[in-house]
Amino acid sequence: MICFSYVKNCGNTHENHKREMKKILFLACCPVSLKIGKLLGMYCNFEKERIKYKVYDFTHAYTQLSPILFGKTHFLKKISMLMRILIGNRYVKIIDRLLRYEMPDLLIVGDDGGVCSSALRFCRDMKIPSIAIQVGLLTRSIRKDVISLLRARNYFPWRVISRIFDNKLIIKVAKVFGIRFPNFEWGLNGADFIFVTSTYHKELLIRRGVPKHKIVVTGYLLADEMYFLRRRFKKEDKISLMKRYGLDLKKACLLILTQPLVEDGYCSYQEYLNVVKALLEKIDISKYSIVIKIHPREKIGKYYEVIKNSRSSIKLLTDERISLLDAILMSDVCITFYSTSGIVALAIGRPLITLDVFKTSYENPFKDYALNARNLSEFENFLEYVEENKYQLPEHITKSILNKYFGKIDGKAHERAKRMLIKILKFYGSDKNDDYSSTSETF
Repeated sequence: MICFSYVKNCGNTHENHKREMKKILFLACCPVSLKIGKLLGMYCNFEKERIKYKVYDFTHAYTQLSPILFGKTHFLKKISMLMRILIGNRYVKIIDRLLRYEMPDLLIVGDDGGVCSSALRFCRDMKIPSIAIQVGLLTRSIRKDVISLLRARNYFPWRVISRIFDNKLIIKVAKVFGIRFPNFEWGLNGADFIFVTSTYHKELLIRRGVPKHKIVVTGYLLADEMYFLRRRFKKEDKISLMKRYGLDLKKACLLILTQPLVEDGYCSYQEYLNVVKALLEKIDISKYSIVIKIHPREKIGKYYEVIKNSRSSIKLLTDERISLLDAILMSDVCITFYSTSGIVALAIGRPLITLDVFKTSYENPFKDYALNARNLSEFENFLEYVEENKYQLPEHITKSILNKYFGKIDGKAHERAKRMLIKILKFYGSDKNDDYSSTSETF
């Protein structure tokens, strides 16, 4: 666990004066939420508002239950794996100790699942207000199975279960035995407020049964960094990046933005490899330098098998070697499946082609996107279209999808978030006896 603190040394400031500072903790349990947590600290200048802001990195504790539940693992092995994750989870105990040690005035989670779902329950017990910040795209669930019964009657069964989880005795037992609370769908784990990227996502959460006064539309916090980078990025910077990673300057850069579809149980290892290999066969290597940007939660090993018999030199780049934004800025055209990174590419001004070739449990966010290829023949046609348009897409293709998922892209999402954070801190004050489980129309 790593802590990033965004408050300077107060020097000779009187101890009582220092205690007047409010404290916000940000718990990050996935790489994107960690990035958002750091950006909030960098952009918001909380110290000026006498707020002590800390980010705790729990990305190593990230484990999804869906691949275990719906994967092809033997039944007894599934039970064993679930028991290890849900009971005796050492990260749950660490979060309990962390909250009692820090006693923050406000908790922010970058994802309300995983161990953060337990953190939200503990906050309700300790009467600490909490906020969940959206980190990726949300769409309607289309999975039809036993678990989907929890969505009946506007998620009434899940709300009943959630109310049981909020019982003080249940929470105390969870703390003692390190029990991780399961998460059903994003936005349903009891955060007092939820910051979302757009009106579309607000309406989606309302349909999931979240009271509308709990939902605040701020815009996508990562889009602020995109906004500033795009404005100062020049052609020389692109050339410099291509040289750094050994790419041919005479060719266009084609970037494949991958997803952990195998790791999340949406397809088999072999199915995924077959698609990626077939995709690479469709790309004219005389025109393109190919870069594969690997998702932080993916295992890089599977890509060695993809490239070992490849006709061309393919660059495999991880987060340790290049940031997502630098990879997109270096590219001329981007390809992905269903990832939020595809919307990021469009926001930065890069043409995007999506591949709708795997079945997932949620509606494809790109289903109405003009360059959403349902097979590799369509992909070839779309790539040819992008080439003919000199790697620029008309605004009518990109505007609606950007508005739908990211809302305003004006470099001010962090300002809107900061204003709400300060309002929430002022409203609740520092009295830990207030009832934080109820919310107010004030916000």
